[in-house]
Amino acid sequence: MRLLLERRGTEVSLLPAIKRGGEGSIHPVSGDPGVVAKVFTQPTRERAEKLRAMLDNPPVVAGNAPAVIAWPQDRLLNGTGECVGYVMPYVRDKESLFAVSHPGTRPRWADYPCLLRAAKNVALAVSAFHRHGYVVGDLNEFNVLIGPDASVAVVDTDSIQVRTPRELFRCQVGKPEFTPPELIQSGMSFSQVDRNLHHDAFGLSVLIFLLLMDGNHPFAARYVGTAGRQTQTQRIAQGQWPYSARRTGAYLPRRQAPPLESLSPRIQRLVRDCFETGHANPTCRPSADDWHRALDEAEVEWNEIRARLRYCYYRVLRPRGWAGNLVVVPERLRSAVTRLPRNVWATAACALVVTLLVVAAVCLPRSTESPRPGNAGSPTNQGTLREVEGEETPWLWKEAQRLNRKQR
Repeated sequence: MRLLLERRGTEVSLLPAIKRGGEGSIHPVSGDPGVVAKVFTQPTRERAEKLRAMLDNPPVVAGNAPAVIAWPQDRLLNGTGECVGYVMPYVRDKESLFAVSHPGTRPRWADYPCLLRAAKNVALAVSAFHRHGYVVGDLNEFNVLIGPDASVAVVDTDSIQVRTPRELFRCQVGKPEFTPPELIQSGMSFSQVDRNLHHDAFGLSVLIFLLLMDGNHPFAARYVGTAGRQTQTQRIAQGQWPYSARRTGAYLPRRQAPPLESLSPRIQRLVRDCFETGHANPTCRPSADDWHRALDEAEVEWNEIRARLRYCYYRVLRPRGWAGNLVVVPERLRSAVTRLPRNVWATAACALVVTLLVVAAVCLPRSTESPRPGNAGSPTNQGTLREVEGEETPWLWKEAQRLNRKQR
């Protein structure tokens, strides 16, 4: 298949497809291994105009972060001048976020610090879309790829929502697991919905939750009730988040899922802001920049022993019954201490000071040795010391020697 690159004005030859989907097929480009071509199954004027707007305003990731956006580089035209696809960078040597997040498919290089960096880079990539006025819309675990160096690539970018001064090109696809509750409740199809940044905030939080919680979806739960079990989409729509502090439903976190407390305190707050507070008020959901700052802080904190102990306790020790008492007692003591009135604290402090003073007075060393006759200042003792060599001679023995000499 030979097509024309519109802006370069050169022809390209496409090799057989390496991937096919509902919207089109992916083809390698002959002689250019750095790019691939996507050919639409059903080319339309709307797709062509959307690509034109995207080419005029490409997003740039801040700070030269290791995040790649597989953005269209040029449109592909057929012999009649119709736009039938586009070319984009070819992303290699990366695994899907789905494979990296699940322990059963996770590569060996994907340790916890790597997952923290990858989550931070995902947030940076989404922030680049938002700064340039785009809404990703179809954020899911297969559109984000992760490399061994925690670098990130976002693919299938032609499905995003693009707004121009004259027209709005909606994102017409999406997965229910990454769709915010207000869109599920509306019952409208994606082609009828104007997406906004709060919708992306929900999908981004789900992706980060998957990475840091061993591939467990935030609304994946075990049912402990007696009525009919709801689907995951229904639980998202109703806000039945199993980790909620005000949980009233019959759903608990999965046994395979790590405790939420194993995450850093700031990440815990952002997760609660998204899935708990953000259910009633979507504007409370953390933005991509909020996530970037929290994940950057967590990555720095990981170098401290405190963060590693928290992670080890909640993920390794706490599931074992005997380890539960390690923090239960301190937590109860802390809660009891905070309830003590101020006058009790003052009395206890005074008693402690008095006790320390008494102990110090009792334990101070005292000299109980009585003066000895013939001390070091007497001439007799000085003469004896000159006569006796080696260790110091007891004074009684010295006195006996002196008396013997007198009798002679």
